[in-house]
Amino acid sequence: MITFKLNGQTVQGEKGQYILQVAEKYGVDIPTMCHHKALDPAGMCRLCTVEVFDGRRTRYVTSCNYPIWEGMEVKTDTEIVREGRKLIVEMLLARCPEATAVQALAKSYGIEKPRFQTGDDTCILCGLCTRMCERIGAMPAPPPTNTISASVSLAKNSPKGPDTMAVSPGFREKIQDDTMPGGTSSPAPGGGVAMRTLSMTMPFSSGKFAIE
Repeated sequence: MITFKLNGQTVQGEKGQYILQVAEKYGVDIPTMCHHKALDPAGMCRLCTVEVFDGRRTRYVTSCNYPIWEGMEVKTDTEIVREGRKLIVEMLLARCPEATAVQALAKSYGIEKPRFQTGDDTCILCGLCTRMCERIGAMPAPPPTNTISASVSLAKNSPKGPDTMAVSPGFREKIQDDTMPGGTSSPAPGGGVAMRTLSMTMPFSSGKFAIE
């Protein structure tokens, strides 16, 4: 086990774990918008940034993908960390003023109206939709039969294009709604991506898709 300080408390985690994982274990809340337990951490939203002291200097790292090490000192809610998160949330609110997840974060940081020019986007650029599609798997290699049945997820409004298709290598295996943030049917906190699962038959001979 690895022992270190988390907000002044002595905590332990296993080798290979990240700060965010250990923080969750000990009930320490760190906000995230691009993190999902079914996916590898990406550190894209930067909201989970925390302060790490190594005995000589302080650095700021994304807790979702920063591995723990012996003797480190982590602070998750310093003034500098809060101000950095507040700025990120304010920019997100300006970009996606109607996104409920962003509105909730803005309220928690006391932001009523962003200082920046507002838009009407619903995508917070968390990358969850594309990463989720990649995790489910792109088109699998053709099996030794003429057709297969598969579960298909169509990601509406994905940055990769409308109706981005991802087919599970397990054919009938799919990511259930309860694996999405907040138990919703969208992998994106902003709600800009609607997932719908369809059954389909794929005739490899013709190279066309017949969606049932």
